[in-house]
Amino acid sequence: MCQVKTGEQIREINDVQNLVTALILKSRQPYTIASMIKNVTRNCEGSTLNIPEDKISQLVRETTAAFLRTNYIFGRSGQYLVRPVLYKYGIYPSYSGV
Repeated sequence: MCQVKTGEQIREINDVQNLVTALILKSRQPYTIASMIKNVTRNCEGSTLNIPEDKISQLVRETTAAFLRTNYIFGRSGQYLVRPVLYKYGIYPSYSGV
């Protein structure tokens, strides 16, 4: 994984995409799209890059969808969790209905 930038270190949209990816992959608790958007927005504070909330929302939704397609995260009822965290606790969700 590349170096993740936050706050004033963020200079371009790729930095925000890397931040979104890192926050999702490092999450140890279930997240919702809204909570992840809030987390990303908080981590972007201090940046000179003007990032509209709808762009952050798009990045979070697209990244979550990509991880769902590759079965790297598990989602149910609008809550998402990285699969290795589930496995660590011995939880093996079924793939049906995901």
